[in-house]
Amino acid sequence: MIGIVVCLLEKIGWIGNLPGDFFYRKGNVSFYFPFATCVVLSIVASLVIGIISKLR
Repeated sequence: MIGIVVCLLEKIGWIGNLPGDFFYRKGNVSFYFPFATCVVLSIVASLVIGIISKLR
């Protein structure tokens, strides 16, 4: 389910393009690690879960 949400959010444009997302390319090899995007999504998920748990 989270994968579907991330795929839908990619259309926004800022997902995966934040400062702190690492992209390395040399020749035929490329490496991408969305560190800043992972941090932002983790904070948002924690806030949503916290709000839901307070409402219960």
